[in-house]
Amino acid sequence: MDGHDILIPYGQGYEGARRISEGAYGYKLLVLLNIQDDCELIVGYILGGLQESEITLLRRMLARLDKTLASFCRETLGKAVFQAVRMRTEAHE
Repeated sequence: MDGHDILIPYGQGYEGARRISEGAYGYKLLVLLNIQDDCELIVGYILGGLQESEITLLRRMLARLDKTLASFCRETLGKAVFQAVRMRTEAHE
């Protein structure tokens, strides 16, 4: 999992851009990767407001993956990895 803040100077008019206490506007991008010896696969990504925590974004992403691509994710990632990620995020609730 990797998260990046995308700051937009004077981004007040951008759709969905949120302001944080320092006065910056922008988004937070969270990318979930399946890293293997020979390649890295992007499993999912989500774009949220700067004020959202990475755990919150990860929970939203996993809920969407579970709802729309559950069988594909379980086959691609393997049941053990998929369950481990879900259990880890549920433990932080």
